[in-house]
Amino acid sequence: MRAAASMGMPGIAMTDHDHVSAAVKFTQCCRQYGVKPILGAEVTMEDGTHLTLLAETRAGYANLCRLLTSAYADGGRLTPRLRWSHLPGLSSGLICLSGCIKGRIAGHVARHEYDAAKAMAQRLAGWFGGAFYLELQDDRTPDSARVARELAMLGDAIGVPSVATNNVHYAASAAFAAHDLLRCVRAGVTVRDIHPERPFNNQRWLKNTREMQDLFGWRPDALANTVRIADHCEDVLPGGADITPRFDGDAARELRRLAYEGAKRRYRTITAQALSPTLRGRLEHELSVITTLGYADYILMVRDVVRWARAQGIRATGRGSAADCCVAYCLDLTDVDVIARNLPFARFLKPGKTPDIDMDFPSSRRDEVFEHVVTTYGEENTGVVCTFHTYWARSAVRDIGKALALPADALSFLASHLSHFVHASEIGSAFDTYAELRPHKALREQFQILFTLCASIAGFPRHMGSHSSGVVISRVPLATIAPLTPSARGITQIWTLDKDDAETVGAIKFDILALRMLSAVADAEDDLRESHPDFRYDDIPIDDTATYNMIQSGKAIGAFQFESAAQLALAVTLQPTHFEDLVASVALIRPGPVRGNVVNRFVAARNGYARADVLHTALETALAKTYGCVVFQEQVNDVFQAMTGCSEADADAMRKALTKHTKEGTLDQAGMEFIARARARHPDLRPKTAYMIWKQIEGWAGYGFIEGHAAAFALTGYRTAYLSVHHTAEFFAGIMSEQPMGFYSANTLAAEARRRGVRVLPLDINESGDKCHGDGDEIRLGLRLLSDLRADDIAAILAARDRAPFASLLDFCARLPLRRDALENLILAGAFDALHSERRGLLWALDQTIGAALSYRATGGVQRELALGDAARLATPCSDIDDFSEWERFLWTWRLTGVTAECHVMSHFRERLAARGFITASQAQEANDGAVVRVAGINIRPHRPPTRSGKPVLFSSLEDETDILQLITFGEAIDRCTSVFLLSQAVMVEARVQRKGKGVTLIVQRAAPFRVPRLAQEVSQGYPARPTLPVIAPTEYQVK
Repeated sequence: MRAAASMGMPGIAMTDHDHVSAAVKFTQCCRQYGVKPILGAEVTMEDGTHLTLLAETRAGYANLCRLLTSAYADGGRLTPRLRWSHLPGLSSGLICLSGCIKGRIAGHVARHEYDAAKAMAQRLAGWFGGAFYLELQDDRTPDSARVARELAMLGDAIGVPSVATNNVHYAASAAFAAHDLLRCVRAGVTVRDIHPERPFNNQRWLKNTREMQDLFGWRPDALANTVRIADHCEDVLPGGADITPRFDGDAARELRRLAYEGAKRRYRTITAQALSPTLRGRLEHELSVITTLGYADYILMVRDVVRWARAQGIRATGRGSAADCCVAYCLDLTDVDVIARNLPFARFLKPGKTPDIDMDFPSSRRDEVFEHVVTTYGEENTGVVCTFHTYWARSAVRDIGKALALPADALSFLASHLSHFVHASEIGSAFDTYAELRPHKALREQFQILFTLCASIAGFPRHMGSHSSGVVISRVPLATIAPLTPSARGITQIWTLDKDDAETVGAIKFDILALRMLSAVADAEDDLRESHPDFRYDDIPIDDTATYNMIQSGKAIGAFQFESAAQLALAVTLQPTHFEDLVASVALIRPGPVRGNVVNRFVAARNGYARADVLHTALETALAKTYGCVVFQEQVNDVFQAMTGCSEADADAMRKALTKHTKEGTLDQAGMEFIARARARHPDLRPKTAYMIWKQIEGWAGYGFIEGHAAAFALTGYRTAYLSVHHTAEFFAGIMSEQPMGFYSANTLAAEARRRGVRVLPLDINESGDKCHGDGDEIRLGLRLLSDLRADDIAAILAARDRAPFASLLDFCARLPLRRDALENLILAGAFDALHSERRGLLWALDQTIGAALSYRATGGVQRELALGDAARLATPCSDIDDFSEWERFLWTWRLTGVTAECHVMSHFRERLAARGFITASQAQEANDGAVVRVAGINIRPHRPPTRSGKPVLFSSLEDETDILQLITFGEAIDRCTSVFLLSQAVMVEARVQRKGKGVTLIVQRAAPFRVPRLAQEVSQGYPARPTLPVIAPTEYQVK
C-alpha cells in the first residue's frame, strides 16, 4: 500500500483468489494511506477458469460474499468452485471483468476459439449489463500481448468496453523469488520442476502509470476505464453496527430483572428490597453501561446458551474479563464474587471496548453446545471466526526448504532444533541465542540462502483455519458480510474473518471453549455416583486442610493450573494456606510478573521474610492486597493512573503499548518518560524508587492475568486438587481418559496414582469400559487408550459384551468382525490375558480363529450359542510356542496403550543403574543441600519460559518409579544439555541438589540421553510358522 500511495494511485483493488478474508485489514490500510479501497475477488469457476468480480456497492459486496459461500459449499474450503448458474441472480452491485489469461474468454481467444469467446462475452454482458468489461493484461508471457489486442477487438465488435489491468502479486520485482517459492509450496513441487502454477516470469509487480502506458498506450480508453471503475466503486466495508440477535422483548428490562433476581440468590443474606448500597450501586452502574452501549441482547443470548447446556447436564464455567462483571456473576455465568474482590467493571466493558465472555465446557460435550447454537439461531447466522496460521521459523524452513529440493533429513534436523517461537526472520540469529543450535553454527553459512528466503516470507499467511472457540451469532446472514466455508468439524461453518476483523464489522465473539479438565471432572463424578451418590463438585469446601497440605508439598500432579513445574516449585516456597494465595499463584507464573521480578518479592513479603510495603504511598490502594507487588494485569493500569495522573483509558493504552515498545526497542525511552511524569506528579518520589516501580510494570510487555480470570482458574484448580486428594482413583481415571491434557501423560498419571496407593489394573476385554474407571483404590484402564481402536469399535465391543461376557477369542471374533490390526493390538496389549494368558499363542492361532469365526457367522452360529468345546480348542495356544518374555509384554503394552499398569519402565533398569551410582528420584528428594547426585528417568515437558535477565533457562521434570523431580538447567550447562532435554524421551542427569524451604530442585550439570528400548513400529500382518518378535533387553551400552 505504501508503494501504491507513493505512485499517487487514487484507488486500488484487492482481488485475492476466492477470498475476501483480508477485506477489513486492506480497507484500514488503504484509509491510512489515503487510497480508495476496492474490494473484489478472482473467483474460480466450476470449469476451473477465473473470473474477476469487484464490489461496486455495499449490496454488491454482499452478493460477492454469497457467491464465494456457494463456491465453498460446492467445491470445499480448499478447492472452491462457483457455478456459472449462480451469477445471474447475484450480479447486482458487482462489476465483472473477464479475468486473466486463465479466464474463460481469454482462454478461448488464446486457442483461437473466437466464436466461443464471443458467445461467452455476450452471455456475461447480458448478466452484468454495462458493468462487464473485457480485461486486458500483458505480463510479457507468450501470447499475452496478442490475446490483449484480440480481446480489445472482440469488445469493439460486440460493444463491450475493455479495461487494462495489472496482474499484481507483489509490490516490487525483487519479491519474485519469494512468490515463486510460495507457488511451488502450494503446488507441491520444487524449483527444479516445471508446473503451470509457477509464474512464467517476474513481471507481476505493481506498475506505475508510465509503465502501464508503455504496455497499453495503444488502447488509451482501456487505461481510462480503470479510473472510471474506481470512481464507480464505493467503500463497501460493512460498518461496525452490532449484529447480535435481538431479544424478543425489552432486553434491558429483562436483563435488569434477571440481575436483581440473581443478586438475591447469590447474596443470600440480603433481600431484593434491602440490597447493600455497594451491591445496588454496582449493579446499577453495570446495567447502565451495558444498556447504553447496546449489549443487553448479547448477554441474554449467552445466558440462554449456558442455561440450555446446564439443563443437559453440561457443566459451564465463565472466565476471562467476564469474571469482572457483577451482572455475569448474578446471572450464574461466572463464580467470581466481584463485590468481595472489588474488581473493575471497565476491564469487561466500557465505551470503545467490546464485551468478551469466555465460557468453558467439557471438551467431550462442547460439540453439543455448538449444535444447539446452530439449531437455535440458524446455520446461515452462526459461524466460527477464522485464524490465519502464519510463517514462523519451523514451517518456513520445512516449506521453503522442500521447495528448494534440499535434503529432507537436513530440513528435519533444522526444524526440530528450532524453537517453535523463533520468528522466520530471526533464524540466523537463533544460532547465537539458542543453546541447542550453538554447536551447529556451521549450518548458518551452509543454509544462508534458505534462511534469507525464509525471512522474506516471515509473517505471511500459510493457511486459514478455524478458531478453537470463537463463535459469532448474528441476526443477519453472515454470508452477506464475509463468506462462510465448511469446517473440518462439520457442525459450524467458518466465517472467513479473524476475531479482530469480526469485531470491526460489528460481530461480538462468544467463546465456547473446550476444557478437557471439565470432561475429566464429569468422568470422575460419574464414577463417584456409584460409591458417593451425594457428592457434588460445586459444593466442595474451599478450606480443606488436606488439599492445601498436598498443594504445599509440591505434589499437585494433575490439578488444573497447579501441576506445572513452575507452579509446583512456587507452591513449596509460598506454602498457600487459603484461597487468595491460590489466586495469586495462578497469576504469578505468567510472563508479566516473572519479567517484572515479582514472584520472589511476593513470596518473601507473603511469608514475612521481607516488608510488605508499597514503593510509594500513592500505590497503597492499588497494591495493598498483593503485598506491594504488581500481580494482576489491572494493577498495571492502576499504577499508571496513580503515578502519572492519567485517565483510565490512557492507562490502558500505556499498558498495551508496552508490547509495542518492546518490539520497537523503545522500552527504555518509555521508562524514562514514565519516571519523568511520575516525579512531576509526586515531588517526593525518589529516582531510585520511580525506577523500581517502572521495572515492575516493564515486565508486563509480556501478558498476564486479570484478577477475576485468575480467581476463576484458581477455583477450578483447587476443586480438582481436592478431588485428587479425597477421590484419587476416580479423579486420576478421569484425567487419564481425557488425554492429551495438562502437563503429564497417562503413564505418568498412572505412576502417580500408584505412588498414592491406587492399584492400576490392565486392559481386560470383559472388564474395561471405553474410559478408565476409578473405584475406591483401583483404576481399570479403558479401551480408548488402545492405539488404532476406533470409537465405533469400542461401542460395538461394549454392546456385544452387554449381551454376554466374552468366553474366548473365538467367541469375540464370531460376535464382532473387528479389523485384524485392532484384534492384534487387543491381544498384544493384554486385553485377552484373563481368558488366554499366552499372547504369542493367540497371535499364532489368530488366522485359524478368524476363519472359524467366519464359518460361525456364515452358518448363523452367532444367533445361537457357540459350540464352546470347539471354541476352547481353537483358542488354546499351541504348547510348543514360547510366549513373550515379561519385558516384551511390558513394551508391547506400553507402546500400544501408552500406559504400563503393573510397574514403571525405569524399574526394569534400577539394578543396573544403582550399580553405576544412579539413585532414585525419592532418594534425591532426601539428599543434602549441595550434594551432587546422578538420576535417570523419563523426561517431562522441557520448556524455556521468559526470564527477567533474558538469559536462557530450561525447566523440566524427571520421572522414575519413585517420584518426580524438578530440574533447572542454566549457565554453562545450558549449551551442553539443552539438545538432550529437547530431543530425548528419557535422560540421565548429574546435578546438584538445591534445597529451598521444603522444596528440592536439581541444578543440572551434565545430561545424556537414556535410550529406552522400543519395539518395531509395525506388527507383521501375517505370522510365520514360528512367530518371533524382536527380543529387546537393556544392555551395558544402553545404561552407560
